[in-house]
Amino acid sequence: MDELLHDLQKKETHLSRLIEAHLEAQKSMEEHRLFYEESKEKYEQRIHKLRDKSEEVSKFLTLGTKLQQYIDRYKVGAKKKNVNDELLDELHKYIAKEKSKVEEAKKEIRLKKQSKKKSKKPNQIVDKHKQDKIVVGSKVKLIATRQVGEVEEIAGEEVTVMFGFARMKVKKTQLSWVEN
Repeated sequence: MDELLHDLQKKETHLSRLIEAHLEAQKSMEEHRLFYEESKEKYEQRIHKLRDKSEEVSKFLTLGTKLQQYIDRYKVGAKKKNVNDELLDELHKYIAKEKSKVEEAKKEIRLKKQSKKKSKKPNQIVDKHKQDKIVVGSKVKLIATRQVGEVEEIAGEEVTVMFGFARMKVKKTQLSWVEN
């Protein structure tokens, strides 16, 4: 009998060591996973910045090439006064076109920001709480406490709700519809 107890204690000790080693390995694995995720996020941000910078450099390179073409076509020391007028008109049109592109992009960004600000607030309230679906017998949730109850009576904007054994009168705006 003592041998069995001794053998069981040995196995228990062995198992506890294995469990402890397993827990340490899990902890180490979790730390490495978190480190990897943080590193991944940093590298993704760097890649995003590098792509943006690359696009900007490419744009400037294109603009520089176009400007170099205009410079190459410009005639210096010509005897006629109006030799470069056509080139200058073309350059003026090109600059106006590029400027309008920049202004259009800025305007588009501004409109997107404004539309996001305007559309967020009303949609969130209507979609989130679905207060127009609240009728007698509906299950509703009190927004402040997240307590679920059943609608017993509706009088205008005041709703009587039974939360367990407690009956409360609350405004419809304080409730969120759950189900009928």
